[in-house]
Amino acid sequence: MNSFIHKVYLDTAGVSRLLPQAAHAMQTTLMAQQYQGKAGIKQEASRLIPSLRHQIAALLGCAPHETAITDNTTHGVNIVAQGIQWRKGDCILIPDNEFPSNVYPWLNLVARGIEIVRIPTQQGKYTVEDIAKKITPKTRLVALSHVGYLSGFRADINTIGELCAQKGILFFVDAAQSAGLLNIDVKKAKVSALTTCSWKWLRGPVGAGFLYCSDELIPQLKPVYVGAGAMQQSESAPATLPFDFKPGAARFEYSSLNIPSIAGVNAAIKHILQVSTQKIESKAYADISFLFDALRNAGCTMYTGQQPLEKTQTAGILSFKHPEIPTTTIEQFLDQHDIAYAHWHGYTRLSPAYDTPQVALEQFVHILNHLLILA
Repeated sequence: MNSFIHKVYLDTAGVSRLLPQAAHAMQTTLMAQQYQGKAGIKQEASRLIPSLRHQIAALLGCAPHETAITDNTTHGVNIVAQGIQWRKGDCILIPDNEFPSNVYPWLNLVARGIEIVRIPTQQGKYTVEDIAKKITPKTRLVALSHVGYLSGFRADINTIGELCAQKGILFFVDAAQSAGLLNIDVKKAKVSALTTCSWKWLRGPVGAGFLYCSDELIPQLKPVYVGAGAMQQSESAPATLPFDFKPGAARFEYSSLNIPSIAGVNAAIKHILQVSTQKIESKAYADISFLFDALRNAGCTMYTGQQPLEKTQTAGILSFKHPEIPTTTIEQFLDQHDIAYAHWHGYTRLSPAYDTPQVALEQFVHILNHLLILA
């Protein structure tokens, strides 16, 4: 374990390093259960669940009752995908380079007569016009990632949301690669639902996430899983029909929640809000710009092309390869020098956290240039 402590960590988009504040909060909650059992964990739950709802609301610009606590991003996608009362022939638009977590739940609807139409992308990029061209009277929902997992391309969710609102189409956003990295206002962007996990840019624990569901959409979604946790009456009350669901998105939390993970997410978001997503976004742009220039000068090619994306079109991810040196060779060299990265589709992906020091980025560039000299 100690051998990893001083690693140059450039894989925040995969699994981030856990914030110390999050780790401490989780330990405190675990100790409450360890020493106090039921009483301890109930006390922690009564404190942490409302707090997390308010933290999420502050992060996204929504109301606390429009939030549901989930296990991961895909959990949120499935709540919406399975909850909508679909009509045979309804159409869902999805970019053709989406991460599978935001594709499989929608593909799972094909057997029910739902059509999936892909929005064409070029080097991970697309325009609002590309979406508009695919919209037909049968289009029911547009689902896309706010930030592309390989390209780092940032979708213009404000303009896309306005288009969807004008057309009467639901707008679903996967924010796994943007929550905690970019400023998000779900009301301004007219987002119907948004889902994310906590272990990327939020710097929280693995196995935790959340869902935003607008007031307009909540009553349209039928909870697929039901349990005492989703009902207004006490858990000790007899189970009866008809179901009396909680009025907000909490109706999708059907049973016991992972309180230690909630403690970690709560602390992580609180820290992110204190730092401010505006500062984090600016730092991410500066880091990616530095890496882009260094990689281009080293003769590497970027997934999105050799011209940097505009500031409004990019986020904290950069993927590259070299035209002459195999990616496997580059990555073996990075492994030998204790550099954390990710590998996707033949590209090496870099995603530094906002608190990654400049010296760490320079160390990566130095190591890469050393490899080029040796090659």
